[in-house]
Order: sequence, then C-alpha cells, then structure tokens
Amino acid sequence: MTTPLGGEFPPAPDVPLRNPEWWYAQALSVTLGFEGGYEPPDPTDPGAKGGTNRGITQVTYDRWRRGQGLPTRDVRDLEDSELQALYRDNYWTAGHGPDLVAHNAGHLACCHFDGCVNHGDGESERLLQGVVHATVDGEIGPETLAAVDVAINAHGEAPVVYGYLLARRDLYRDILATHPDREKWRANWMRRLERLCVAHLGSDWLKPDDWT
Repeated sequence: MTTPLGGEFPPAPDVPLRNPEWWYAQALSVTLGFEGGYEPPDPTDPGAKGGTNRGITQVTYDRWRRGQGLPTRDVRDLEDSELQALYRDNYWTAGHGPDLVAHNAGHLACCHFDGCVNHGDGESERLLQGVVHATVDGEIGPETLAAVDVAINAHGEAPVVYGYLLARRDLYRDILATHPDREKWRANWMRRLERLCVAHLGSDWLKPDDWT
C-alpha cells in the first residue's frame, strides 16, 4: 500500500521509525499545507481573535513570545524560525508527539499533531484516549501510551490512525450541529481529513463518504 509519506504502509525499513525529528518534519509539512497566509479576525471563530497567520493566531503568538521573554508583535511578522519552534513547543511536544513516535506510532503522532493544531491539545488527547480505550482525561501519560501499544499490537497502526481520523470527523460534525454559522468550514475540515488519510494510510484507505 503506497503512501506519500514513508513509502509503504507499514513504513519501509529505511524510515526512521523512532526518530521524532524526522516525524515532526513530516507532520509540519502536511499540516502547513492546510494553513494559509494571513487571515483577518473572524467573529465566528472564537480562537482567531486578532487574526491568524499560517495557522498561528495572534493570541497564541503573543503567549509564545511572552514565554520566550520577547515583546509581542503583529502575527503578520511571524518568522519561519518562530513558526518551527512554536509548532514544536505548542503542538508536537505538548501533544506528546515524541512519546507516540517512541511507541512506534509515527503516523498516529502526525495525525494527532494536526489534531492538536486544529482542536487544541486537550481535546485531541481526549479523542485519542477514546480511540484506544484509555481513561479520557485529556492528559497523555503512561496509561494512554500503554493503551496505544495494546491497540497497535492487536490491530496494527493503520486501523488506529483511521479510527482517530473518524473521531475527529465526529467532533467536526458535533461542532457543526451546535454552531451552524461554521458550516462554511465543513468542506475544508473534511478535505483536511481526506488528505491526512491519503498521506498517512494511502489511497486504499480513502472512503470519501466518510468525510461528509
């Protein structure tokens, strides 16, 4: 089964399965493909106050720069080096991407990274815990990682990744049911899941009817 990332699924032998830096580069590349340039504030998006640039909101940029001991500035001035570091700190590391990679779940780590970017790390961690039948508390720790091991050993990584993407789809549907003003984003949200599916599982796993 050919995929754009890592050759075959399961990954080819030359893929550094436990190298978190390699997987972070893959994750960031795919996720940035969904994020555009600068977007002005959107009153229907509570997370985008002050505008968004390459997926980073003004609020997130301000908080990150303060944490670095730097003065705040317009998110339109976001530098490439800052983008790399912010995504790593706020979503890859905070979402336990390196821990998942250490448990031979690189593709899951990448899809979960994208979930953290789009939903926040707490919400995405609850989704992941539900998929692997761990305690759902929004905090990935030894119990959740052990549950990931059990799920992958029982089923393989691919079904776990697919289950996680379906959980994200259901979250999007719940959001749309309670916030009809966000219907304008449905197509982009579902297209995001389709592309993640193809990137990490290959086109054989793509079932377009799942992403509506």
